Amino acid sequence: MKPSAKISDIEVSNVPQFGNCESVKSIPEILSTVGTCGMNYTQLGYKLKQDVNSTAEANMKYGENHGKAACVLGIARVEGGRFYSTVMGEGFQRVGKEDRDHLLTYLYFKIPIVQNLICKAQKGVVNGYDLMPEMKISTQKRRGQCLRSILKKMYELSEQRLKEVAKSGNENNLKKVMDYEHHDIEYAFLFTLTPEYTKNTIVKKRGLTFEN
Repeated sequence: MKPSAKISDIEVSNVPQFGNCESVKSIPEILSTVGTCGMNYTQLGYKLKQDVNSTAEANMKYGENHGKAACVLGIARVEGGRFYSTVMGEGFQRVGKEDRDHLLTYLYFKIPIVQNLICKAQKGVVNGYDLMPEMKISTQKRRGQCLRSILKKMYELSEQRLKEVAKSGNENNLKKVMDYEHHDIEYAFLFTLTPEYTKNTIVKKRGLTFEN
């Protein structure tokens, strides 16, 4: 992320909470089949879970969490308690699986708290929970777990791109990726995915964690 990029404000509604990225990826295709009718939380949850034993309440919560995550990424929109397709979502569901995986990882940069975490972690150690003060501790923990997963996916893609660019032998491209993408993500969580967080950050002096 370039330093000149505008950082979005963090709100409770735009901090995602989902447990299955495959469900998020499938939402544009599901919504494209219902046209302008859209789907409410329960309908979407049932379609995603495909579990006849799941309760209406469980389906509603699952549909709400995963549907709202898709909205933050721009591949769906919500209005009046119903989810609808978007132009980006229509394009997303038409690409192949591998391209879809890569595109979703780039779309994670749209999440305001991800933008803030990556930028703040360049200057020092930042606790991810400090950016969610309006939430209950139990909610912070659930969303923190989701954010760990998102950041891990972003770092894995960055690592993959570094290897691909390195193989090309183009030093200018390699430097660009290192400066504007890989380093920013690395600062955010490379040293904080293991229980040795405290020991690592004392040495590295930058990174993030999710600790109450």
